[in-house]
Amino acid sequence: MESLLDFVRARIAEDETGAHADRGNGGWSGRRILDECAAKRAVLAALERDRKKKSEEDAWDWLDEDSAMSWLFGDSKEDQSKRLAREILLAMALPYARHADYRQEWSAPPRRSRRFW
Repeated sequence: MESLLDFVRARIAEDETGAHADRGNGGWSGRRILDECAAKRAVLAALERDRKKKSEEDAWDWLDEDSAMSWLFGDSKEDQSKRLAREILLAMALPYARHADYRQEWSAPPRRSRRFW
């Protein structure tokens, strides 16, 4: 089964393929679509850099007073970052909601989980 990230990457690749064909016919829209694909790839690259940076950091580096309270009674910065990345991917996938591989669960708003103890 395809992940949300794999789905978005595959749709970008399909858009690029179509845009190259259109551009060969002198189409302005082909250039615009290629520019959009480049922008989407830049967003995915930024998300990947953020994920790698967080995995390389010491797990406790982010723990200042405000973060400690959030970590103890709510979401950590890492949780918040993961949720933001998912929200961005969901938004990027939405234009492809009619695609056969699009999963209905990607249309649902993300759930907010809170820890209480």
